[in-house]
Amino acid sequence: MFVGLALYGFSLSVMVRTCLGVNPWSVLYEGLERHTPLSFGMISALLGVFVLLLWIPLAQKPTLGTFANIIVVGFSSDLGLSLIPQHLGLPARVVPAVGCVVLNGLSIAVYVGARFGPAPATG
Repeated sequence: MFVGLALYGFSLSVMVRTCLGVNPWSVLYEGLERHTPLSFGMISALLGVFVLLLWIPLAQKPTLGTFANIIVVGFSSDLGLSLIPQHLGLPARVVPAVGCVVLNGLSIAVYVGARFGPAPATG
């Protein structure tokens, strides 16, 4: 589970750095990152906690996987963004973009396959 979450967070950071498209949540995180002093991963974690609070009226119970998702994805996406250089040329972005889509799918399969509970936004 933790490996899947870490790979998912890292694949998000690759998507962001390639500048060739991201998922809807990452668009929100990037927009808030530009208008606040918070990092991409911190925004991801804070919004995860906020969405988790919205579960209260639904009587949905978070699990270990839910909390791990908030922490590990936020940390690993920030780590990836700190390691991957910005402003790469187009040829240097295409291969990582394709690779991160594959990595993203694999990481989701590992996380979901572990059956430790849903992520906050998918609960």
